[in-house]
Amino acid sequence: MNDAPDFLAGSGEMSSMMRDFDWAATDLGPPKSWPQSLKTVVRIVLTSRFAMWMAWGPNLRFFCNDAYLPTVGIKRDWVLGSRSDKVWEEIWPDIGPRIERVLKTGEATWDEGLLLFLERLGFREETYHTFSYSPLADDDGRISGMLCVVTEETERVVGERRLATLSQLAGRLASARAESEVLDAIKEGVDAADKDLPFALLYLYDDQGSLRLARASGIETGHPAAPAVILPGGPWPHDIPSSGSRIVNDLSAVVDAGLPSGFWDKTPTQAVVIPIGIKGQEKPLGCIISALNPHRKYDEGYASFIELLAGQVSASLAGARAFEQERRRADALAEIDRAKTLFFSNVSHEFRTPLTLMLGPLEDALNDSSAAALDPVQRTRLDVAQRNSRRLLKLVNTLLDFSRIEAGRANAHFQPTDLPAFTAELASNFHSATEKAGLKLEILCEPLPQRVSVDHDMWEKIVFNLLSNAFKFTFEGSISVRMHAADNGRSAELLVRDTGVGIPSRELPRLFERFHRVENQKSRSFEGSGIGLALVQELVKLHNGSLVADSEVGKGSSFRVSIPFASDQLPAGSLDLRSTGVPTAHRADAYIEEALSWLPSETTTGFPVSKRDVATPEVGGIKMQGHILVADDNADMRAYIGRLLGAHWDIETVEDGNAAIEAIRRKRPDLVVTDAMMPQLDGFGLLEAIRKNPDLRDLPVIMLSARAGEEARIEGLDAGADYYLTKPFSARELVAQVNANLTLARVRSEAARDLRASEEVLRRRTTQFETLLNEAPLGVYLVDADFKILAVNPTALPVFGDIPDLVGRDLDEVIRILWPKDYADEVIRLFRHTLETGEPYITPEHIEERRDRKVTEYYEWRINRIPLPEGRYGVVCYFRDISAQVRARQQRELLINELNHRVKNTLATVQSVAAQTLKGSTVPTAVKGALESRLLSMAGAHDVLTQQNWEGADLRNIVEKALSPFKASKREFDVDGPDIRLLPKSALAVAMAVHELATNAAKYGALSNGSGRISVNWAVVEHDASHLQIVWTETGGPRVAAPRSKGFGSRLIERGLAGQLGGEAVIDYRETGVVCRILAPLSAITGNVPAILA
Repeated sequence: MNDAPDFLAGSGEMSSMMRDFDWAATDLGPPKSWPQSLKTVVRIVLTSRFAMWMAWGPNLRFFCNDAYLPTVGIKRDWVLGSRSDKVWEEIWPDIGPRIERVLKTGEATWDEGLLLFLERLGFREETYHTFSYSPLADDDGRISGMLCVVTEETERVVGERRLATLSQLAGRLASARAESEVLDAIKEGVDAADKDLPFALLYLYDDQGSLRLARASGIETGHPAAPAVILPGGPWPHDIPSSGSRIVNDLSAVVDAGLPSGFWDKTPTQAVVIPIGIKGQEKPLGCIISALNPHRKYDEGYASFIELLAGQVSASLAGARAFEQERRRADALAEIDRAKTLFFSNVSHEFRTPLTLMLGPLEDALNDSSAAALDPVQRTRLDVAQRNSRRLLKLVNTLLDFSRIEAGRANAHFQPTDLPAFTAELASNFHSATEKAGLKLEILCEPLPQRVSVDHDMWEKIVFNLLSNAFKFTFEGSISVRMHAADNGRSAELLVRDTGVGIPSRELPRLFERFHRVENQKSRSFEGSGIGLALVQELVKLHNGSLVADSEVGKGSSFRVSIPFASDQLPAGSLDLRSTGVPTAHRADAYIEEALSWLPSETTTGFPVSKRDVATPEVGGIKMQGHILVADDNADMRAYIGRLLGAHWDIETVEDGNAAIEAIRRKRPDLVVTDAMMPQLDGFGLLEAIRKNPDLRDLPVIMLSARAGEEARIEGLDAGADYYLTKPFSARELVAQVNANLTLARVRSEAARDLRASEEVLRRRTTQFETLLNEAPLGVYLVDADFKILAVNPTALPVFGDIPDLVGRDLDEVIRILWPKDYADEVIRLFRHTLETGEPYITPEHIEERRDRKVTEYYEWRINRIPLPEGRYGVVCYFRDISAQVRARQQRELLINELNHRVKNTLATVQSVAAQTLKGSTVPTAVKGALESRLLSMAGAHDVLTQQNWEGADLRNIVEKALSPFKASKREFDVDGPDIRLLPKSALAVAMAVHELATNAAKYGALSNGSGRISVNWAVVEHDASHLQIVWTETGGPRVAAPRSKGFGSRLIERGLAGQLGGEAVIDYRETGVVCRILAPLSAITGNVPAILA
């Protein structure tokens, strides 16, 4: 309306609608008649950006602004000017009394977050609003209307509610560990969320792959909508995807029975099915089926809430199952540990019987009075057997001690003991070992104020294990053993200190763990079970004592053992109050022998253990020769292998990998036998050093190891060992493997020499080939089976122009740079055809315009398939740029054409002049004819030469051209001879000679009577095939007599021709006919080109 009042002005939707509305049809009348108070409040509403609506007049006509239109929803087209109780009919029971109170009392109302079920989207929607109703007065001060200023808070209220649900669920799940606890927590959390989840079902896959009901919330178990197992044809989908949700619509059609509604008074009409599972697993754990709030639209926010809920459920169930698996694993490990303890206990007992039966006879044999007669070799063998049997018994006893301690059956027998004296006596057993090692052993055990109750056997193991450990890791300096009272006189303290390699600080916390060993630690021997220090700690604990270790790398280590004087804490019945003096150590021998075995012996100095004569024995018919290096940290093993192999080869033994490398530097062995585990540098490190050295890479290595099994063997072979021999091994097996590997090494060495020789030959040939290729006047390039350019010689490079990085590029690409598409396609096709079929391709001359240079070039080229070193085929192309030759030939042809033109003109002039001269002369007709005939003969020869570019002429063509004027009467001519190419000068002379002979024959000879025959034959003669002979023979003509004088023709042949050809010509006049023989050297009549063309 153009005459709309100013207070309705504006560009908003509601301003426009109010201007267009027919207010006169309402009880409010036209806007111009409205009271000023109404105009003012309408203007305020329309211009406000805050959501507002108002009611005015006795019928409470509805007004609102643009900001309020989303709240109106689908009613926006008709609400303006309507009665407010009709606009908000669905909520009038809630808001009507509030509006009435405002109109009656003039007092404003306030509501915060009030739940109102609006029907703005076609259904009863759960919405929340914070608003105030304020009275509106007319111009007379009477209350005539109401103004509502409102904020919709649906998203906030619903969002906070859902967030609280997720938070409370997370709190319940945080303390749940077992799966049943997690499921109960999930049910409790979902029960409290009945506004968003009217009812919910949690299904999990069972072992048979069926979806089984785990928990139900808001619905009774057994309800038709809550089956125990989801089956095909049931109310819910049975095929659950690994991700994504599925909406089930019209629940009343899916489930006949009534459905629970949760918080609401209306049953849900939709449900969502969402999988739950562990991220990364293809199959889900199960699914959640949740009914949806019938008063909320299932929008992105609702879907996100359901997904977050499912995520919490998934994570908690996955955690519970992981917890259960870890618990089962822990139980299994504990059971394995118990079984291991029992196994060690049983096995240790089982070992003791055979060990007793081994040690007893060995000791008897060595102590027998008749043992003095033992062969030294036999005595050495028995000593080794006894020494290692004791070592095995020591290890078995240690394992048995551990198993007893873990089983709680360590029966200690404590006796009051003079501990300083006992300790000093035990430590003194190591004097011999430390002296041989160049170490100083310091023993200072101060008297104690009282005796200490200890188990003698256990204390002996404590002292010997600590001293063995110190000796093993100390290479220079000293080992000290000290004892004194400590802890204010309440305990005795044993301190074992060394100046050894020390222990890294990161290893100290694990130092007393069973079977733990410090990696890459320098020591006298790699051997050890990793239980010595762990056993010491357990034995100290049995004494109610403590063990503390302190160490610094490069400076040494110290171990403090504290034993309390008080014995009241010892187990009942374990204390024997009878005091003892200084008990005798009875286990020292095993520890001392083991310590001495770690020291280098005379056989490990790097000198050969055994010497052999030059003539060596044979094994299996094979004479064995070679120098073998043996590396092992065990002295007995070194001696054993040395004696075993020393009977057949020169042997050198060393104690570790570093010594082996030094020995190899001094003298390269033919084979190395190494233990896998050695101190400082082990067998694997030695093997790596050998294989990295180019000069030693082919040195055969046999690795010995106590680690059995396929995996250990593969590890050794992968590291580069030629053979992996597991301990224990038989003497025959070791000797056989050494011999086999030496033989293979010799074969490999010979093969390597042959290979080097072959490589040298190949290198020389390659060099020759490259030289030939690079110096060749032809362009050559090689293409592989993938059409990549492999090589291009220098002659070929200019042809390829400025293409960079030519070698390695695709031929197809390069050819298309050089030539037009059609020709490039043809070239590629020819290359592929030759590569596939092996058929070569040759083109003597090809003319094409270059695409890159825009010039025409001429090439002759050939392609052949050739084998490549890797077993495939490639294509080689040879080509020559003949552009210069072609252009020279074209120039020559132009010159010859010009020459031909001029000669023809000259001959024509001569013929014309001769004809004119002879026409009026008195010269006889015969003479005139002869002259014309000779001129025509010269013209014929000239035509033949012109046709062949004056490079020469074929003898047959010359003869036939000269005879052609005489064939009109079909007389017989026999022309025969090999293909001979004459120089132009010789061709003209022969043509004139044949012409003269034919002319004479036509007058007087074989061509004069119609029955004669003429044969012209030629051949290469003389013993060195250096001359050409042409023979003219006439037969069947009239009888011939020699002329009294020779005419011009005869003289032309016998003198002129002979002179021009550098030979001779003879005419023989026989009665049967004329015979003419012409003999000329080939070099004079043919030049330097080959005379015979075919």
